[in-house]
Amino acid sequence: MSSLTPNMVEALTCLKDWEAAETRQQHQLEDQEIANAMADLEFEDED
Repeated sequence: MSSLTPNMVEALTCLKDWEAAETRQQHQLEDQEIANAMADLEFEDED
């Protein structure tokens, strides 16, 4: 009988996520106008 340790499950999950990252599109900005607008944002410190 064999079982996966928590560390092995974590490693396999990370590997699967890493391999799928190339095909994932959800984190990529396609609209350069949005990217430019985000770059121009200024945030104030809450000190």
